[in-house]
Amino acid sequence: MTALLEKRRGTCAEATFDVAHTQLGHFTSYEVRPGLTIKEMRLDALDGDGELILDVLKQQAKRNYAADSIRLLRNEIKQLLDRALSQGYLVQHPLRDPDVLKDIRGLFKTIRESRPEKIKAMTAEQARHFLKTALEKSPLFAFFATGFGCGPRLEDLVALQPGDDVVRVIEGRRVRQLHICPSIPQRMSRKNPQPKQLKQGGTTTWTCRRSSGRSSTSTGTRPGKARGTSRRGTGPRTPTSTCRASSNAL
Repeated sequence: MTALLEKRRGTCAEATFDVAHTQLGHFTSYEVRPGLTIKEMRLDALDGDGELILDVLKQQAKRNYAADSIRLLRNEIKQLLDRALSQGYLVQHPLRDPDVLKDIRGLFKTIRESRPEKIKAMTAEQARHFLKTALEKSPLFAFFATGFGCGPRLEDLVALQPGDDVVRVIEGRRVRQLHICPSIPQRMSRKNPQPKQLKQGGTTTWTCRRSSGRSSTSTGTRPGKARGTSRRGTGPRTPTSTCRASSNAL
């Protein structure tokens, strides 16, 4: 196994090789039985033994390794086995058994369900403190206040222009609105930077009803859906100010 890994040296970045070396170290240190590790076994002993690979992944899961780390280990093992198969060390690839692949998918599903993703978001108090500090020390306060208050996607927020801040007369009252145009999708090709067709055409206008004092720049509440291309906001929500979606798109 070490010889197969060494053949990759010089064919990939040194950091990539180090990652592969570390992951395969986890793999070969697995004890098949007391006193016998995979490192001490012949490579052809892995022939068609997908259950052994599954046991290694299960052990990492029991040790509370992150799902991404276990997935990385699975990928490095697969690359090693691919080379072993192409060079005649194996007859049957252990990770091409449909039942083994199904069990591995089930393992990742179990990990995902047992470890709910923690949403990394500021609390209302943290948001107020952040905005207060930004108001005092940062020239980007208006940028932060708009992001927290209206909750657009980051790429839409960065693309805002001064002309997007408009005042309209609605039902006899002057209302300040923020005109948000959908920006280029993140998954757009960099070689051919053409915006993709959006699922819902048009634009979104946000009407910001401000409360008195500085609290108007705090994080606002935003409905889950609106006309146009509104999406989930980027910041936490507090009841100190309200941003509601308006159907008056430009």
